[in-house]
Amino acid sequence: MFPNEQAQDNFFNSIGLISFLVGVQNLQENRQQTAANDVHVANDEQAKLLLTEIRKLFQEQNEILEEQNKTLEKLEEMSEIKFEDCVDGEYPILCSAMNEIARTLLGK
Repeated sequence: MFPNEQAQDNFFNSIGLISFLVGVQNLQENRQQTAANDVHVANDEQAKLLLTEIRKLFQEQNEILEEQNKTLEKLEEMSEIKFEDCVDGEYPILCSAMNEIARTLLGK
């Protein structure tokens, strides 16, 4: 196949050099892929952390809204109290005042 031994050596040296260059190129691509994967992993972790924090904030807001809803329900009850309902009780004037306060807060 080769006319002399030197031509054969040159051919194999060329093949060796090409193999080395392909190996270096593969190594660089592997490093780039690893760096990209590290960035994706970091982004995924950051997204998980942000979602956890958002979930906590929504839970806190839900608890606040539940408390506000309970307060509004109590105000609704208080706004329905009439002076006549309190006449037989110990504090009819206080009852009436609570009704007025609740109605004012509710905008009725």
